[in-house]
Amino acid sequence: MAKVKKNALIEGLSGSIGDLVLKQARSGTTYVARKPTFPDDRQFSAAQLAHQRRFKAAAAYAKQAVQTEPLYAALAKKTGQPVYNVALADAMHPPRVIEIDASGYNGGVGEVLRVQAEDDVKVTRVYVAIYDAHDRVVEEGEAISDRIGRWWMYTTQRAANGAGIQAVAYDLAGNEGDLILKLT
Repeated sequence: MAKVKKNALIEGLSGSIGDLVLKQARSGTTYVARKPTFPDDRQFSAAQLAHQRRFKAAAAYAKQAVQTEPLYAALAKKTGQPVYNVALADAMHPPRVIEIDASGYNGGVGEVLRVQAEDDVKVTRVYVAIYDAHDRVVEEGEAISDRIGRWWMYTTQRAANGAGIQAVAYDLAGNEGDLILKLT
């Protein structure tokens, strides 16, 4: 890809001429490249098709979220990116549950489980489920944020000898990420 500098004939142009493509960067620089060529019988792998579907859904979400979610506009203003790009990136990256702290859990009522979760924009909620040794849910419910949004607390409502804990974090785009902790 060639970079065009101080060429009055091409500078500022975008589009295609023959098999050349002219592109404008946000900085105003013009780039010239050959049109990509693809074989007519090109086959996509299952992973590529899945990614294309995911990207298409994320693009549709971002288009709608630009109008309805003010948090994306605030982040875009801070980072200097377009609002659409911030929303698209959020839709493409699910939240992560980093840690489940069960050090205060012994199977009793009123014990607190702590969950650490993060997202590139915001974790909107965290759902906790406690399982018995046969993988049956013995208790489940919403965790409460520490107001900073990194730690979430779930207080047990019933006495149960849990063998595992699952925490699921959700973001603005509806993505989810989870972590399962097996208790020994």
